Amino acid sequence: MRLLLCVLSFVLAVACLFVPFVAADDSEMADLYYNAGQKSLKGGNTEKATEQFRKALKSYPAHADAVVALGDMLFEDLNVTGLVKLFGEWLRAFKGLPNPTERQIGVSNRLTSRLEDLRILERTDKKFSRKYAALGKSLKRKDKAAAVRTYETALALDPSNSSAAREYRKLTGESAKPAKKKKPGKLAGVKLGKLLMSGEFSQPTSNWFMRDNWAFMENGKYMVQSRERPTTCRYSNIFSPTDFYIETEIQLAGNIKEYSAAGLCFRVQSNNIFYIFYISPQGNYGVWAVRDGYNKDLTGKEYGSTPSGLPRCSVASKHIKKGKARNHIAVGFVGTKLFCYINKRMVFNCEDDNITLGGTVGCSVNGGKHLFAFDNYKLHEATLAK
Repeated sequence: MRLLLCVLSFVLAVACLFVPFVAADDSEMADLYYNAGQKSLKGGNTEKATEQFRKALKSYPAHADAVVALGDMLFEDLNVTGLVKLFGEWLRAFKGLPNPTERQIGVSNRLTSRLEDLRILERTDKKFSRKYAALGKSLKRKDKAAAVRTYETALALDPSNSSAAREYRKLTGESAKPAKKKKPGKLAGVKLGKLLMSGEFSQPTSNWFMRDNWAFMENGKYMVQSRERPTTCRYSNIFSPTDFYIETEIQLAGNIKEYSAAGLCFRVQSNNIFYIFYISPQGNYGVWAVRDGYNKDLTGKEYGSTPSGLPRCSVASKHIKKGKARNHIAVGFVGTKLFCYINKRMVFNCEDDNITLGGTVGCSVNGGKHLFAFDNYKLHEATLAK
């Protein structure tokens, strides 16, 4: 009997050797590699982080966060070739997804934006036109409207792209009429220089001011909830430019109130010394130099008193999309010359020397407990346009 038990134990042990090893799901393994990459990145080891992100994509090519992280690193290195290659790999993975998530669709848009930024720097229009056309092809069965916009971009980059024109015509029934291609860096008042920073808030980062419940990232947006006083949420002091151009997309996320307004803060010296440019959902804007509790209205149009000295947007503009619509706003500041833009139109300019030192930049929301969402924040070097 003892011999029989020994034989049975041996047989069972041998059988166990042939039981297939059950590995973790590919996406779960990719998560492990991605988390390891983030840990390496926070520790300053970019080489190790790159290795881990690539392992994550090897395990699961459609891992959205790993693609974004690796894309951001390639962008920071201005590695056009690497980013184009990553874009192609993502397209192949994306095509194989029967039901892509909103996050995975968002990655395509994120990479598109990164390629656009590098296109401005490298001016490789035809190459990127083909990439946009490839993205449109992968999107057309999943999101027709997004595919149409992508083909329009492809044709704006290269009007001779016959493939994009043909697909655009199939989707819309119309001949392609792309917008005229604008030369990069051309803007009334200022000339854009090197892109210093680009943030799309797809994941938390220590570079932006973060506080639970009133300065946080959610669904790819930077959400800012003001308190009683105007709130300034700044990017880290990695950049403290004197001459610059900043832009962002802004949208009211809460209820419309009398003093609902938000926008950009710049040349920030402290919590008490800074400039702000606000727009309101009612269709007005304002610009102020703030110093030690005193708000100097640079437009000269502010009227009436406000609670606790809150800024009041008093200049109407037809270029503002009212209510909860999304608006694109920007500021250019060179020396003492200040330029303010709403949806690509310059609406205000002046000379002001209240704050001449370089300072940090960021987002700002007027006091009164208003909630706004920010996206696609960019910072460029700038000079005066000739």
